[in-house]
Amino acid sequence: MDGEKENRKFVITQRFVTALDYLVDSGRLKTIAEFERVTGFRQQRITGMRKFLSGDDGIKGYYANTDHLAVLYELYGVSLKYLISGEEPIIEGEKIKEKDSEPITDNNTKWIQEFREEIGLLKSKYDLLKDRIEFINEKQNSRK
Repeated sequence: MDGEKENRKFVITQRFVTALDYLVDSGRLKTIAEFERVTGFRQQRITGMRKFLSGDDGIKGYYANTDHLAVLYELYGVSLKYLISGEEPIIEGEKIKEKDSEPITDNNTKWIQEFREEIGLLKSKYDLLKDRIEFINEKQNSRK
């Protein structure tokens, strides 16, 4: 029974961290530092949970407690069903996303547009460097 209890605490802590990451990824939270500012839960505690979950030797059990779960539920609408039993969706009232797709939101479309712009800039830089390399190679070949 004791091992089963430890396993349950471990799994709930994994879901807590997953839900927290989901809040950041979906734009509901900007950073974990913001979470610390709003809730008072220290960022080092979250880092300790991550290290513990990853199996980092020497890290004692950093479990999410009831206060952590209650805050995610009360402030951010994270489903207690998700946190306790893993039943999706992570956010209450949110439709479950289809495999390999995210619901389209303003945050997603803005992020996608910014990503496309950055890719375009990277392609331009790549083409410029490629042209310079070709020019230098031609110049070296003409000297020979």
